[in-house]
Formats: sequence, C-alpha cells, structure tokens
Amino acid sequence: MVRRLDKIEKEMGYCEIRLEKERRLRKQAVFLQADLDALKRILRDLERASTEGYSAGGVVAGIPVAQVAEAAASASVDLERYRKAFVTAGVLDSLRDERALLERELDGVADRLKGYAAFEDRQLGLLREKRLALRGLAQDSNVRLRRINEDFRRVEDQWTSLAEDLINLDEALFFLEGNIDYLRSARGFLVAARATFDLQAWLRTPYETDLMRHSDIGRAREMVEGADRNVKLAEKDLVCLANARVPTEELRRGMVPFFSALFDDLFIRRRMESTVQLVEEIAHVNERVLGKARERRQRLEAVKARIERERERKYSEMGAARRRFAYR
Repeated sequence: MVRRLDKIEKEMGYCEIRLEKERRLRKQAVFLQADLDALKRILRDLERASTEGYSAGGVVAGIPVAQVAEAAASASVDLERYRKAFVTAGVLDSLRDERALLERELDGVADRLKGYAAFEDRQLGLLREKRLALRGLAQDSNVRLRRINEDFRRVEDQWTSLAEDLINLDEALFFLEGNIDYLRSARGFLVAARATFDLQAWLRTPYETDLMRHSDIGRAREMVEGADRNVKLAEKDLVCLANARVPTEELRRGMVPFFSALFDDLFIRRRMESTVQLVEEIAHVNERVLGKARERRQRLEAVKARIERERERKYSEMGAARRRFAYR
C-alpha cells in the first residue's frame, strides 16, 4: 500500500504541473484574444480613414511631399492633418503584421491546450484512488496521515507555481532583451541615416525608391517594429505570473511615436534628431523594466530554492509516516 500511495502521489504531482501549465495557457489565450479584438477595431478605424502608400512617387500618405513641406514652412497651416495621415499610413502595415502575429500565437496556444484535456479527470481519479487506499489504515492513522499529506500538497503546489513562474519569466526575459537589442539597432540605423540621408534633396524632388523600404530609415522602422513585437510576446508570458509582478504598464512601444517623430524630422526640423532621441528614451525606459524583471527572477529563484528544500523534507516525512502507519 505504501508503494501504491507513493505512485499515486507522484502521478498527482505530475497532473498538478500539467494543470498549472493549462491554467497559464488559458490566461495567455484570454490576453491574446482581448488584444486581438482591440487591434482589429483599431485597424478597421484606421483603414477607413487612411489613404494608403506613405512614400511612393514623391507622395506621403496620399499628399505630395512638396505640399507637406510647403505647409510645414507656413506658420498659418495646421499640420496635424498631415501628421495624422503620415502616422496612420506608416503604422498600418505594422499593425497588420501584429494582427497576424496575435492570430498565430492564439492558434498555437489553442493547439497546446488540446493536449491538456484529460488531466483534470485523471487528477480526480487519482484522488479517489488515494481515498480508497487510505481507508485501509486505522482511523487515527488515517487522520494524521491525511494532515501530513495536505501539508505536503500545500508545499508541492507552491513549488509548482514558482517553477512555472520561472519558466514564464525566462521566456519574458528573452523577449525583453530582444526588445532592447532591436531598439539599439534602430538607433544605429537612424544615426547612419543622419549622416547619409540627403533630406533636402528628398524634399525638393520626387524619388524612385520607397523611403520605408530601401533606406536606413526603413531599416530603423523594421527594428522598431521588431522591438514592439518582442514587447507583445513578453507580455504574453508576464500575464501568467502568480508569485511576482513585473510592471508591464511601464513598457513603451515605438511605432506610433516613431512616425510622429519622423514627421517632425522630415518636415519641421529638417534633420534626423527627434527619432534618435525617441528611440533612446524608449530603450532607457524598457531597460528599467528589464532590470526589474531580472530582479523578480532572482527573488523567485531564491524562494523556490527554499520551498524546494521544504518540499523534500515534507516528502520524506510523508513517506516515513506512511511506512510507520502501514505496519502498525
């Protein structure tokens, strides 16, 4: 009977790990679905209001470059219409890519959840087996062993939760570090654009190449888009945390402010300055969040190590109690 109880306990521990993973996957599914629904609404509004194509053939968001430049030079013209059109057209492709990313991630989570369908029933079956096994003990032994077992189960569940937190945090840290790498690359391309991009010539004449696809500015945009994508993937894991909190609301995304700052640089400042500063500021803020996530991980690792020692001690106590009560 002791071996039977040990086997049941180990299987229950495995089931609890799988069920904890399932709970976290369901949190991710809710998070992704809410984000996807909100993004679809935003895209519908932007596509309704947008004139697509932000730079081909000397045109920015359907407005000739020369016209925008002339408006920027006039103190009497309200530039917000031009800015809004530029930003909207600039972020549309990025938001469509994000929609596709969220859909893929949601499908992936749904596929993974299919593999967890049987574990709740299995856990209930093991609980029934355990109760039947305990009935073979004397009543006083049954009560004491049940108390020891519940104490172990409490520690075991805490250990499982901490272990899953560390898995989620490691995943999130990977993406947060990727966010900083992308932002640093974006800054590098913008600094290069400041040295090589002939802004004055671009303002005077139509151009054949697409500003956002065949230039350092276009590469910087791709890096900012990659940085934002990594923020979203990090958030997907951070929403699962049960024993720690990372301030995801402090994370900054870059696409909309990037195009707003780029508009200023192209048409108002006439030099690549605002975009460089913006990317540096976003990287600085997000690095602080990354530092906090690393601190949370160190703390959780220390707590898990302490709980693991307690778990091993409780498991030994439970095994000894079972053997003692079984042979009375």
